[in-house]
This record gives sequence, structure tokens and C-alpha cells, in this order.
Amino acid sequence: ISQQNGRPGLSGASFDIRGASLSTFSSNPPLVIIDGVVDNIDDVNPADVDKISILKDAAAAAIYGARATGGVVLITTKSGSSGKLTISYNGMTGFQRQPYGDLKFVNTATWMKANNEAAESDGSPDIFSQADIAKYTGSKDPQFPENTQWTSWISKTAPQQSHNISVRGGNGTLNFYLSGGLLKQDGFVTNDSYTRKNVLLNLDYRPSRRLEISTNFAYLRNDQTHAGVNYNGGLYGIIRNAVFTPPNEPLYNPDGSYNNNVIWGSSPAYNEIYGGDAIGTSDNFRMSFTLKYEILKGLNLNITTAAKLAYSNSIRLKPKIPFLDASGQV
Repeated sequence: ISQQNGRPGLSGASFDIRGASLSTFSSNPPLVIIDGVVDNIDDVNPADVDKISILKDAAAAAIYGARATGGVVLITTKSGSSGKLTISYNGMTGFQRQPYGDLKFVNTATWMKANNEAAESDGSPDIFSQADIAKYTGSKDPQFPENTQWTSWISKTAPQQSHNISVRGGNGTLNFYLSGGLLKQDGFVTNDSYTRKNVLLNLDYRPSRRLEISTNFAYLRNDQTHAGVNYNGGLYGIIRNAVFTPPNEPLYNPDGSYNNNVIWGSSPAYNEIYGGDAIGTSDNFRMSFTLKYEILKGLNLNITTAAKLAYSNSIRLKPKIPFLDASGQV
């Protein structure tokens, strides 16, 4: 199991099954089935999972066909039980730590000398003169920063919280499981957040000894907000630019405005605050109905119908960003 990135709402996990999706004969991802419905593993609340089964090789292909060449993951959510009504709650509050929060950046003068040494090894002239380097050595002038300023505005930690509550009960004839969950996750920049809300209802009705009817309804709502510019690896990426912008570039112009005339494009700090908004929402419904009838002992008739509905919407607002030099000219 691997996580592709740590961005709020976009950190979906990918996984492989040894001997199936990691085999020589298949590069397909595993087929995920949640309560009888083909779905995404990110669309189930971990607090609602009752059991997980793995199928691979001939066992998977015999039932699910070509789609199962990468293996099958069967996820069954919790169901009701007869007896006393049970109410459960679990919650978590914590912080994510910035992956490069403990990185130590060399000071500007050392960085400039290192560039000169690289140029000398290549047989090229110095990139920075000794007079230029002296301006940054022990400097208190923000226009000649002694150390990089480009990561100072990014938070070192980001809060996250999750809350789940469930009610389970029944009388033997009708059993139910009802749950609701909330997950909130913030990023390391202010205009970056993710909220997930989910509801699950499982009903099991047994009107007779031979007949059992089960219904499942799940709803998942995702809300994402981040800066309108792309900062996940793009040329004007916020996080990427903050790390790679040369330390001799000042964060601010002499008039106090953001320096938007840097080697990687506009200022990442400016992009995060004034780079617009990207707002995404999605609604996912998963429903299934199963009828099970015992014809003879050990011989059952199962009829299942299922459906999944998904709706998503995204809005991206990207204002024009002025590229100004130190004198304030475009």
C-alpha cells in the first residue's frame, strides 16, 4: 500500500496484491468491491469496515472475469445485531508534520560559493563575484537575505481531525447499523483544506427462517479547497517553488509587495494568497439490495442488485498575476 501524495483530499492510496497485480502477467490494479458494489477503496470509512477478504489468481478470475486479473479486494461493512442497542464513538485530533520541516538550508553566501565551485569544476567563470557574496554575508538587509526566506511562511504542522459515531441494534427479525463520520484535514498553506462527510445504513430483515433481505445505503461527500494555481509539481507550483527558489532572491520588494520576478515564476507566497481558489465537491451514493432464500439446507438462492451514482463539480478561479521587478515595474 502506498500513498501518492500528502495533499488534503488527494492523498488516495494505491495498492498491489502480491502474486496478482504485482505478477509478471498482470499490471492491473486490484478490483475493489464494497458490499457487492465495485467502488474505490477511498470511498469507504475505515471505521465502518467489518472484514476484508483478498482473492487472486484463478479464484478471482472465475468469479469476476478479466477485471480481476489484478486480484479482488472484498470489503464488507458492519451490520446490525440483535440485542441491546449499542452506541459507539471514536475520534481523533492530531497534526501532520511538514515532510521537509527539519531540512537545514545553507545560508545564502555558502550557496553562492557552492555555485562558484560548481562553475569552476566545469571550467566556467564564477557566477557570483566576491562583492556580491559579501552583500549577503551576515546581512540584515531583507533585499540581501542572509538565509532563504521562501519557506518561512509555510506552516510546519497542519491540523486534522476525525469523528465517527454509530448505532447498532435489532430484535432478530430486523437488525440495523447506522453510522456517520466527519474528517477534516488542513494543508500546510492557509488556502488548502479537505472535508469528508459520510453516512452508512445497513438493514437486515428476516421475515422467515428461509428468507433474508438485506439493504445497504452509503453516502459520501467530499469538499476540497486549494489555491487556484497548481502547486503539486507544476512550473508555478507553490510548495515546489518555495523550496527551490534561490536564497539570494528576496521574498519582498523594497515597497513591501511580494517579489514576483523570481526564477521559478511568481512568488509562491503571493500565489497562495492571491492566486485564486479551486473548489471541488463530489457526492457519491452506493446502494445494494440482496435477497437470500434457502431452498435446501446448504443450497441458497441469492439475488443482488446494486448501483453507484457519482456527481462532481469543480470551479477554478485564477486571476492574472503581475510579474513585477524590484522597482515595481511589470
